[in-house]
Amino acid sequence: FPPAAGPSAEESFGRTLLSLCISMSMRRPKAVVCYLCGQQYGTTSIKIHIPQCQKLFVKRENLKDKRERRALPQPPAGYMDQIQQGINPGDAKIGEFNDMAFSAYNSNLKACSNCGRTFTDSALKIHMRSCRSLNGDLRRGSNNGGKKNNGLEMSSPRRRTTPGAPKYRICYICGRKYGTTSIRIHLPQCA
Repeated sequence: FPPAAGPSAEESFGRTLLSLCISMSMRRPKAVVCYLCGQQYGTTSIKIHIPQCQKLFVKRENLKDKRERRALPQPPAGYMDQIQQGINPGDAKIGEFNDMAFSAYNSNLKACSNCGRTFTDSALKIHMRSCRSLNGDLRRGSNNGGKKNNGLEMSSPRRRTTPGAPKYRICYICGRKYGTTSIRIHLPQCA
């Protein structure tokens, strides 16, 4: 008789990693979402970040043509007051506060004229190179190095990964990529 099939090494690693992630997520420090860039910062660091992020927003907008410039978005009601007073990391309302800030961030994203998805300025430029309209037609009138077919842009699919490329896992705490073996070593150190 063949031996009884037990969990594979990959399955047991997945379960071990999941239980480790769950136990570590309880100790993860609370972070506050920036209403301009959508990134998370510590409760003290956010006070430093907001003015810098506002300056960067204005600087980037000043590089654009006057017709394309946007005004500095206003923070959600009570957002700056709460930041200046300080946010208690143990406050149960920090989730609501972050949802409010993230909604403000999402409302400042630009929508694609073809599919309606929203993106940051730089990501929208990249997206527009390969976007199709909702009915599947190729979009008209953009520059693709002169490759056009009856006025329609032809886009070639790009290969995202090369065959045989190493598999990576992303650390849920710091967001960096690690090999499947290295992530086991990194997670306890990152926590």
